[in-house]
Parts: sequence; C-alpha cells; structure tokens
Amino acid sequence: MVSLADMYMISGLHKLAEARFNRAVRQTSNPRRLLDSVSAFYALEADSCKTFRKTIILWLRWLAARTSDADDVTSQLEDVMAKVPEFAIDFAMSVYHEPVLGHCSACGDDKIVPVEPLQCRCQRCRKGGASTLVNKFNSKQRNGWV
Repeated sequence: MVSLADMYMISGLHKLAEARFNRAVRQTSNPRRLLDSVSAFYALEADSCKTFRKTIILWLRWLAARTSDADDVTSQLEDVMAKVPEFAIDFAMSVYHEPVLGHCSACGDDKIVPVEPLQCRCQRCRKGGASTLVNKFNSKQRNGWV
C-alpha cells in the first residue's frame, strides 16, 4: 500500500497505510513478530517508509522494556542487526537521541514520547509529569496489573 501511495503520490493512501500500520503495531505484544518484519520494511526504498521504520524502532524499544524473555529478544535483535545494518544504525541513533522513552499525559498516554531523564519532562511538549517506560511498567507490576 505504501509503495502504491508513493508511486502515484496519493497522500490519503499513505495516511491510511500509516494508520493501519500503527494500529497493527500497537496490537502486537510480541517483539519477535516486529523483528521478523524489519527486513521487509528496510527493503522498501521510499522516503515515506522512514515513518514506519521509526515506529518499529520505538515499539521494539517499548516491548523490549516489558518482555520477560529478554535473552531471546536480544539474540534475535542481534541477528536482525547483522542482517540489516541500516536498522542497526537507526536503532543506535534512536537510543542516542532519545535515551529515555515514556508517556506524557499532556501528549496522550497512548503515545511514546522522549523523556528527559532527570526531571521526567516530556521533550515534545516540554511539560513535567511524564513517566518513563520502566517506571510505568514497574508500578503496574506492583499494583498487579501485569
């Protein structure tokens, strides 16, 4: 769908593909499934695929923070990085530029946003009170949500 949108310059089709992709990624609770799709997205050469790539990386980081099988995910992540070097660079740059991810009530709790580590301030809207992924996950575990 993305290739067709780029080929015929149909912005509505691209937005539809992006919305469906975001919904599908949010419904994925298994980081291995996302890792399996990385090579397919990096095989697409369109500039508009960068949005999809960034979404995959953010959700992989989000899921990796919550997985109970970290060793298996780490080994599969290493395999994908060896096969798709551009993904390895994008993943490293994501961690470098946005080392702490979290949620911001002002931006919407359903969105992953970069968070300043010391003040837990959202880097998108610059408001305080953001929570990091690790803190939010640990509090849910303590409250019996997970």
